[in-house]
Amino acid sequence: FWGDESWGLADVVGAGTRSFTAEDFTKTKLIFCAGKNLKDTGSSWYYQALSTGGMNKGDIKMILVDPRRIQMSEDAEKSGGLFLQIKPGTDAILGASLMHVLVMHDLYDKDFVQRHTTGFDTLKQTVLNSRFAPDNAEKITGIPAAKIIAAAEMLAKHKGQTMVLFEKGIMHQVVGYENEVAYSAMGIILGNAGKPGACTSRAGGHPRGTWADPPAPNGASSMRSICEKIDKGEIKSLWAYISNIYIQLPNLSKYKPQIDKMFLVVNEIYPTDTTAAADVVFPAATWGEWNTIQASEDRRLHIQQGFMEAPGDAKPDWWIVAQLAKRMGLSGYDWKNEQEIYDEVRAQTKGSFTSDISEIEWKDLMKSGTNGIQFPYKNRRSISRLYSPETEEVMGRRFKHDDGKAHLEPVKALADFDPFNHPLRDKITNEYPLWMIMHRANEIWNTGYNFYNNGLNVPLTPNLYERLPEQTVSINPKDARTIGVKSGDWVALNSRNGSMKAVAKVNGLTAPGVVDVMSLYPKTESTPNMVTSEKADPKLAEWDRMVPVNIVKV
Repeated sequence: FWGDESWGLADVVGAGTRSFTAEDFTKTKLIFCAGKNLKDTGSSWYYQALSTGGMNKGDIKMILVDPRRIQMSEDAEKSGGLFLQIKPGTDAILGASLMHVLVMHDLYDKDFVQRHTTGFDTLKQTVLNSRFAPDNAEKITGIPAAKIIAAAEMLAKHKGQTMVLFEKGIMHQVVGYENEVAYSAMGIILGNAGKPGACTSRAGGHPRGTWADPPAPNGASSMRSICEKIDKGEIKSLWAYISNIYIQLPNLSKYKPQIDKMFLVVNEIYPTDTTAAADVVFPAATWGEWNTIQASEDRRLHIQQGFMEAPGDAKPDWWIVAQLAKRMGLSGYDWKNEQEIYDEVRAQTKGSFTSDISEIEWKDLMKSGTNGIQFPYKNRRSISRLYSPETEEVMGRRFKHDDGKAHLEPVKALADFDPFNHPLRDKITNEYPLWMIMHRANEIWNTGYNFYNNGLNVPLTPNLYERLPEQTVSINPKDARTIGVKSGDWVALNSRNGSMKAVAKVNGLTAPGVVDVMSLYPKTESTPNMVTSEKADPKLAEWDRMVPVNIVKV
């Protein structure tokens, strides 16, 4: 897939990548976390902060922003921090209100702002608007004004010592760009960048591939634009690998029938919904069966060495791509092994501010073992934290922007921002009175969402399936009484796009008016993408994971 889901962060600091290093989770004094369940999808770091870092004793505090009261909420409060239960989709208002307090009372890092940023006057003019005063922000976000003020004061107390982290929960919305800009600018004016225990960054959560972006074919620069072209009949064939598109695409009620008519090629390691619909299936090798190269969330590149032969006819994805390309008469696909591919990719990264691996040779990675080598890497030196004095020393400037500074001008996007009157946002109505949001469950993170095969009607990983045998929907008791359902009832969630099934769980996880389901649940009739919309943030190219629904007992 092409495109970037971090343009809001990138517009502020110059790049949308992760900027922290692992040890920051034990060196920080405060973690501000939004749109990310670190406990379930960043467990190793979370428990480092909780135990080694001393969050369980109050040595590290946490401010958690989440529409759901989860275990992390209790951990945050026990640490002496705060839980801010926010109305979904209003993070940009919260970020602006926090900056309102910080700027109004001169609580920001003036020295850092003066030396390392541009555009502060624009930010100041924007956030001091009375609409972002805590009393007014409370009406939109649902967070009491006193808590907003307390959060701002806590952030100010630990400026330059805070990890400001956010992830897909705030990004995968039609207002994702504004959410990112607000939290990014807030972190920067507090000097949270490139210091031990301090960053303003995406939180991430899974290993990444590192590659040199190829030109986007036929103007399909993102998965959103690919879906638009499918809609217009301009794409006749799809090749899917490392992706179960019959679970992962939005608005499956609309796109699945369209893809059924296309010529579909799939690389997979076992049967899935997508292989069942494919015209051609290439059996793929998986990790441990060939030498794969990955980058961890703190930009640490390492080789996962193969230790066994792939079964049957299974081959690495690169080998499959190369064989097909050569049969199509294309040049440049004559690799003999993974090292040759890596050497080609690393040469293309030379000069990249955040991703230069051109000096990291294959032998260096082999020698580094499971520790890997952090990048960017220049003059035989790794940069552990981006936007640090070390970054400036090695790369010649502090931030990726040409002037070497963080840019605060993008905050002007919040001047007239209204999260619920966005032209692309679906509206709550009497027919669809509830916001459906979704979360990633630890049990099906990362690839566990393939743990059930719908075509064969069998679990692929029985031990995981037994833990989560059905999709569930958390419903506030007030809404449950209105609907007339109790825990254990089968219900249907209906949107303007389609319908899905789930088992009701009546609890206090969400506020009235908000219901919550598991993202990417692998049973077709219960996957949230049967009801989601293909509407997406115009800049981030990521689909809106919030959708108005009604719930009926079935």
